[in-house]
Amino acid sequence: MKGADGVTFSDYDIIGTFNSDAPWWFKDDPPIKSGLYDLEHVMNHEFTHGLGISTSWRDPFGRKTPIGLTPELLLDTRDIVSNMSTGAPPGFYESVFDRYLFDIKSGKSLSNYTDILNTNFNVSGIASDFLGISAKKAADSSFNDTSAINTLQTQAADEFNRTTAAVQAAAYILNRSQGNPRNLAYIPPNSNLSTIVDRNGSDPDSGKIFIETNVFSKARISMYSPGSSLSHISIDAYKNTPDFLMVWSYNGGISLTEEMKYHGQDLPYGPRLQAILRSMGYKLFEVRLAYDKESGSTNGAVSRGISSSTATLAAVAVAAYTLLV
Repeated sequence: MKGADGVTFSDYDIIGTFNSDAPWWFKDDPPIKSGLYDLEHVMNHEFTHGLGISTSWRDPFGRKTPIGLTPELLLDTRDIVSNMSTGAPPGFYESVFDRYLFDIKSGKSLSNYTDILNTNFNVSGIASDFLGISAKKAADSSFNDTSAINTLQTQAADEFNRTTAAVQAAAYILNRSQGNPRNLAYIPPNSNLSTIVDRNGSDPDSGKIFIETNVFSKARISMYSPGSSLSHISIDAYKNTPDFLMVWSYNGGISLTEEMKYHGQDLPYGPRLQAILRSMGYKLFEVRLAYDKESGSTNGAVSRGISSSTATLAAVAVAAYTLLV
């Protein structure tokens, strides 16, 4: 990555970790079959998260059962290289992907709810306490900062829960992140999505790219799932389209090359994924699209999850896999 003079970047922009025990399939292997998963497919998926297709909306206090979602809560906004203040106030910060997310019901950008959170929840006192803990740890390596941060996190959650407008905004986004596959959409500016033609001969989404808000639990209940919800495009809408790469579950038994051939394209990015990446500033080659044959059915699934580091501005994609049988 290139930046301004005097700015030092991390050695790596994307870091991926893959489970060596998973039943991977490689190009030099015999033909892929059910129960095998194309590593190239999975790597392309995870590294695309690293390019920025990833939300920052999550439970800000790490609760197992969230009662609301917010963008990432940053208490320390110092530059990670120089350790100097960036001048940015502590608060809730969206990813670039989040800037183009819209709630279909209200017609509002999710940035509108970020503004509500930042306007109503005062984090300055919490941020000051956090910097104090960091300073104590820097002065005394034996200082138990983990215990102090856990206590501060509990205090922050209690204070947040007393802020009615912030709680309502967070609860609303959680509600919209589950239960229906067409609750939220990514709407890139100046895109030509209206020209997309799917199998039925029309653009079913009218220029919108629906994101994942309908992940099912083992009990078949649609619920918010960290790492799967919001950071993928809708599996209900796009699993069998040229944008298959960035749905949350991959069924295995078919290689990336076969999937691209099926859709008549030369790259794993369909027009919707291209529009998302272009809206974030990437320059891409055009992908040739044509439906030419039916795909085969497969069994099994790989559940995809991502996590992003709060300690670096570089995008980090960590692949966590669960084989579902």
